[in-house]
Amino acid sequence: MKIMLAYYNDLTVFLSTVFRALDFKIDYVGSPTKKTIELATRYATESWCFDTKMMLGQVIEGVQRGDDIVTMPGAWGGKNENCLLGYLCQGPMQKRVEQAVHKKVKLWFFNVNPIEMMFSGYSSAYKNMTMLKPYTKIRFFRTRVLKAMLLGVTKMSLAAKLKETVLDSADIIDKELLFAIHESFIRDMIFRADDSSKAKKIFETASKSISNLKRKKIKKSITIGIVGDYAHTLFSIFPFFDIEKFLISEDIYVRQPLSFVNYYSVLSPIYSKRNREKLRKMLPKAVGGSDAITVLSANYLKNRVDGIIHVGTFSCTPEEVANEVLLAHKKMFPPILSLSYDAHTTEENLKVRIEAFVDMLLAQKK
Repeated sequence: MKIMLAYYNDLTVFLSTVFRALDFKIDYVGSPTKKTIELATRYATESWCFDTKMMLGQVIEGVQRGDDIVTMPGAWGGKNENCLLGYLCQGPMQKRVEQAVHKKVKLWFFNVNPIEMMFSGYSSAYKNMTMLKPYTKIRFFRTRVLKAMLLGVTKMSLAAKLKETVLDSADIIDKELLFAIHESFIRDMIFRADDSSKAKKIFETASKSISNLKRKKIKKSITIGIVGDYAHTLFSIFPFFDIEKFLISEDIYVRQPLSFVNYYSVLSPIYSKRNREKLRKMLPKAVGGSDAITVLSANYLKNRVDGIIHVGTFSCTPEEVANEVLLAHKKMFPPILSLSYDAHTTEENLKVRIEAFVDMLLAQKK
């Protein structure tokens, strides 16, 4: 049975490990394309945020590729209450997909709620995986899945480390080769890393390849942190809104602390006691959506970067809240650029705004 797998940052290798353990044939579709956006805008409701539209487009594209099981993230907030996608994954999304493709589909949502993951000790992740049991004929389901999850966590950590290396490689001359090494690494981790030793060898090979690339001296180096919308910071999901690649290509160092490894770990520096105390002063009302994570990430980055880019999809309430909080406390932070996007946003428009922001940071540093 063929199962769809898109690029979901370091979570990609975790999911692929479980899928292979269940003897599924993986159809790795990578990041969305222009076709994905066309499908998203054609079949999604106009009131949906762009992130949700994109995920619908990816699922429809997976069905068109002949995948037996299509996948997408769901349950973004506690008890599915903090995001439109949390509601849609209860059934409406599957109906919308079936209306678009005119046939029944097997749609599997994986839960990305950090609170459930932390306090359940990954048991919620196992419960999520049991939803795939009807589609596989393997024996000893529990044993194979738990073993795969342990290996998947190891591979996630390696993938997160390599992405940090890529983001910190603005001085490398051949940027296209740098990105190609990372893409090849992800594919090898999906299809070749059958155990921890192979995974570590693939990681070491990719790390060595990057370290061997020729570098240059950057006269005026700046570092920019990226916070905001889960679909960008966690999934890096956009085909031509790839802000990290653009910044690195412009010889700018990037800090993006929100990998799934940090997102799910109570030991993550993002969730430090000091950081949480600051959050409570800035957000006095208890919140549990991406607004809290965005402000925590900005607090973590503020003394480590020259500027911060806050990315948010138009009409996303949590990110609007986070943006207002950051602006209200702007004296605590380095300069912040707020980028809001929707289905009509163009790559050129975002690049012009980012370039102007970079010029400002360089002028301040001078």
